[in-house]
This record gives sequence, C-alpha cells and structure tokens, in this order.
Amino acid sequence: MTKGRKMLLLAAFVLASAGGLFYFFREPADPVYRGKPLSVWVASMKEHDTMFSGGNPELNAFLQDLDQQGIKLLGKYVSRRSLSQRKYYRAIYNVLPAKAKTLFPKPDLKQQLRINAAWMLCELKQKAKPACRDLSTAVADLELNGRIRELAARTLFYFGRDAEPAIGALTKA
Repeated sequence: MTKGRKMLLLAAFVLASAGGLFYFFREPADPVYRGKPLSVWVASMKEHDTMFSGGNPELNAFLQDLDQQGIKLLGKYVSRRSLSQRKYYRAIYNVLPAKAKTLFPKPDLKQQLRINAAWMLCELKQKAKPACRDLSTAVADLELNGRIRELAARTLFYFGRDAEPAIGALTKA
C-alpha cells in the first residue's frame, strides 16, 4: 500500500469517527409549542412556578400540548448524566475551538433547568410515561439535587404498575 493511500484511509477513518461522535452527542431537535421551543419554556420558568400548581395558565396550556417527543426530551433534560457523556463529552467539549463549540450542546445543564423539567413531568402525571427510563435514571443518580430526585420519584409514583422497571432505583434511593 502506498503512503498516499494510507493517508487517504486514515483521513477517511478520522472523518467517519468524527461523524459518529457528532451523531452520538448531537442534541435532538427542540420541538416548538405555542410559538416557543421546549428549551425556552423550561428555561423561562420562575422558581415560584414550580411551587404552585396551576398558577400560570399559559404554562398549564403548554403542558397540555406536550406530545411524546417533548416529554422524552424533558426526561433527557432531567437525567442527562450518563457516564459516557459526563466523563468523555466534557473532556472533548473543553478542547474544541470556540466556533466548533457552538455546534454542540454544553456538557451540563443548569440545576434550575433540571428542576423545572422534573416539575413539568411531575405535573403531567400519567402522561409523562415516555420519560420513565430517564426518571428512573434521575432517581438512581445520587449526584443529582434532592429536589430533582424527589420530583422524579413522585412522577414515577403516578405511573403505578407501569413503573415496575423503576422499583430498583426507587428502593436504592
């Protein structure tokens, strides 16, 4: 094999690996509800919104409009702490050039954003079932804030027998 051919294969391998990493760590599309992306709804909540149910009619209407895709994404907002992402993604993200960082999501979400997403799922009660796996992960993650874990456990409680896969996480928590 010639040197030029080896370099071409190496370049193809690096490009394919970079594409695979981009695909693995890409953020899902942010669905739009009532004219705002889901992340904007979650980020725009005030702390008092999470204390009183039904206090914000616009927020309640938005919660009723949520579909499965939005509910699954809320679950990801709550539990996005898998070991591979936490350990490797942060390391890779920190060495990227500034322009490249704009193409990828930041390694960690703010705590209040997680609390807001967990509260929204708790308000959805039975309708939040598509996020069951992420809620189980959040309950089992001892590094998460207690409020997030409590809201995740409360949401799982609403699922009744459908939350059986999460029983292990709930008993360890």
